[in-house]
Amino acid sequence: MTKRLWIMLLAALMTVGLTAGAHADEHEAADGERQLTPWGKASVGDMVKYKTMGDMLQTLTVKKIGDETVHIEMVMEVNDREMPAQMMEMPRYAKPGEDETPEGVEVEELGTETVAIGDEKVTCEVRKMTMTQDGRTITSKTWTSDDVPGATVKTASDAMGEMTVMMQVVAFKKK
Repeated sequence: MTKRLWIMLLAALMTVGLTAGAHADEHEAADGERQLTPWGKASVGDMVKYKTMGDMLQTLTVKKIGDETVHIEMVMEVNDREMPAQMMEMPRYAKPGEDETPEGVEVEELGTETVAIGDEKVTCEVRKMTMTQDGRTITSKTWTSDDVPGATVKTASDAMGEMTVMMQVVAFKKK
């Protein structure tokens, strides 16, 4: 894997992985009930479509909700060619008391911002995450909202040298 691809992958994983954990942690249940993750709050049929770097489209659709996991179909479209669908499982519940932030990653809350998705305007919470890998500091920003299935609305990273949008919602549907 080239160094450029490794840096892109690392930044994307850091951004998406931290978004779900950080977003779930802020909604702690006062009565001791298990806390749903952003995907755990979704319903069967909920869909979110992302445009990623290189104009790739990625559509995630909730197909089944089990006791502990949410089953999501992922379809990717590259150069107007749809790839075979793949299934993935996301946890339905956050792990209580565990810090989801990996060691060495700093998270800063930046407030709220409105993001346009088609004709809709979605109010998002914005976070900045910073980590150092192999002597290089990578900064990522995430925009999240409970109005969008899975909560992640947009991610950006400076892994390529300047702040670049890595992934942004272009359409979504909630049942």
